[in-house]
Amino acid sequence: MTKPCLIVGGVGIKKGRIRNSQQAMIRLAKDINPFLIEEGLLKGAPFELINVIFRYGSKFDPNADRGSIYKPRNELPIAVEVDINTLRNESVDVVWRAFAEVLVSALFQVVSIYKLNPRGVERFVEAYLSGSRVND
Repeated sequence: MTKPCLIVGGVGIKKGRIRNSQQAMIRLAKDINPFLIEEGLLKGAPFELINVIFRYGSKFDPNADRGSIYKPRNELPIAVEVDINTLRNESVDVVWRAFAEVLVSALFQVVSIYKLNPRGVERFVEAYLSGSRVND
């Protein structure tokens, strides 16, 4: 089994929950990792894993809140915010797409900061998010 480039999780910063968040996150990680691995996203990066936390808050904010590289696991923690009120009772597909759009924007920021190969993220967008507002 190939080691993933990216793992995801979620945390509430507002009271409540997003009913289909777990299923959407699991599916999103499974969908995007093959693109990132095939294109060597982390080649030359100072970390071996990107740990993305979706914060369930009051807005959609794809601006990555980037932490310091966590040396014991050699991972880069980033967080993005999604609107819990909009997604609370949505289908897995709707939650997946909302998560994917903020994730892709955050990954483009990471690619830019660390001078990484963007092709895996671009291929994921082409395959799954064509026609969206990603990277506007």
